[in-house]
Amino acid sequence: MAICRTGSRVEIRKCDPFSGVFVNGQRSESDSLPIETGARLSFLPANKSGPLIVVEWKPQSADFMLESHDTVTRLLWLSRATIFRNLALASLAEIAAATEVRRYSQGEWLCHAGDAAADAFLLQAGSADILATRGGQDVVIGALHDGAIVGELGVITGRPRSASVRISSPVARILTINGERLRWLMESDASVSLGVLSVVAGYVKN
Repeated sequence: MAICRTGSRVEIRKCDPFSGVFVNGQRSESDSLPIETGARLSFLPANKSGPLIVVEWKPQSADFMLESHDTVTRLLWLSRATIFRNLALASLAEIAAATEVRRYSQGEWLCHAGDAAADAFLLQAGSADILATRGGQDVVIGALHDGAIVGELGVITGRPRSASVRISSPVARILTINGERLRWLMESDASVSLGVLSVVAGYVKN
């Protein structure tokens, strides 16, 4: 079974036509079936015990459009970032599989200061401004370009975002890296931790 999302539509697709999939306790006979957030998926009827998957997702924001790219393409994009450059292929594939690709337009906000740092962002193409509030106004304090990563420190520390980021190029492609997956990999794979530390060392140096 595969769970696929295209824009605001999420559906389950059978990988094996002979397998049984139950959605909210009802057996699905079709090869693909749209589901709503909170759907409960299992491979056994409701009256039998077994693994249960609850699928939840955030509604698509009007600030960006989702792009559909295969895992190999996302893996290649991630591998060019300093933080992931020396990462083992298996670990990088884990991150790529959980990465969402978004397309933003100029003037749209990637994140705001004070937001919860649930994810990190890799700027795959385009540019963005870093802004801080001073005297009640947003002031540009830095710029980001292709390959820059944003929000990884917030993911690591669990602290709210310290600055806002706004897209400055006509179009920007952003890879959203799941924060929980990144933290888990840091705990289980030393090469991920080293990659993050190399980025942090660059911040201190600059």
